Amino acid sequence: MSSPTAISLRKWDSTPQNTKELEIVTKISDLGNPGLVKSFLGVYVSFYVGKPWTLDNQNAYNFSISYRQNTGKPFIPVAHFISGNYSGTSQGERNERIHFESPIPVKNIQLQLKSVYLKGDVLINDFGLMYRTKRTISSTTHDE
Repeated sequence: MSSPTAISLRKWDSTPQNTKELEIVTKISDLGNPGLVKSFLGVYVSFYVGKPWTLDNQNAYNFSISYRQNTGKPFIPVAHFISGNYSGTSQGERNERIHFESPIPVKNIQLQLKSVYLKGDVLINDFGLMYRTKRTISSTTHDE
């Protein structure tokens, strides 16, 4: 008979917290086509700011999205999102997209969302990438 296994339970606390560091890393993916090169076109992030910025409610964010093609390599930054700490910063859901000037060819990819600062009522809903299968050109000659 085997010995019992310890189980660790944690309770979710929805109380807002200030944090200086947040890191979310996806698993490495071949995007469903292991042998094909894909064109990495850009990134998007969806997040929510609960209340507009005021002296009493100073919501602020500063985070970036990076990628890498191999877990043994460092992440390469591709997008940065920062709020302005000034009156009039709007509230509500935001969907930000960054399109690259030139597509980045990848076979595998892993994304990282990293924050150096989140304060107040700022919630990150989703982040991801935009891509398409890289096109190849083939030609044939037809003689009649």
